[in-house]
Amino acid sequence: MVIPLSTGGGPLIGVLTFDTLKAERVWPEELVQRLTLVAQVFSNALAGKRSEQVLRESEARLSLAADSAGSGIWERRSAMLKHIQAAEWQTIISSAKAKMEEKRR
Repeated sequence: MVIPLSTGGGPLIGVLTFDTLKAERVWPEELVQRLTLVAQVFSNALAGKRSEQVLRESEARLSLAADSAGSGIWERRSAMLKHIQAAEWQTIISSAKAKMEEKRR
C-alpha cells in the first residue's frame, strides 16, 4: 500500500508505504483509513518543519538587510507584550531625541 504525503492539495512531499513480503494482502478499509491518518500527521509535521525553516531563512535575510543598510528594525508583538528592536534602532532614536532637544534650545 502506498499513501501519498501532501498537505492541502499541495505538491507531493513523499510517500508512506506498507508492504508484506511473504503473501499478497488485502488491506481492510478501517486499517487503510487509520494509516491514511498517520500519513496526514507525518505530512503536517514535515510541512510545519519546512515552514519554520523558511521563516528562519526570511528572518536571517531581513536581519542581514537591516545590518547592511545600517538601519534599525522595531517590532511590537502585542499578543506577546514584547518589543524587539535592533541595536541600530536605539542609536537612531537617541540621535533623533538629541536633534529635537537642540531645536528646543
